[in-house]
Amino acid sequence: MGKTPSWDHGGISVKNLTNTAHTTIIEMISHRFKKTIG
Repeated sequence: MGKTPSWDHGGISVKNLTNTAHTTIIEMISHRFKKTIG
């Protein structure tokens, strides 16, 4: 567990990137949803 994954560069973890992308997708979907409902 103490080993740093090869994809962990400069403290930017994949989990962090995934969370950011997840939030962006949710915002996009909700925005489109609101547009559709009016």
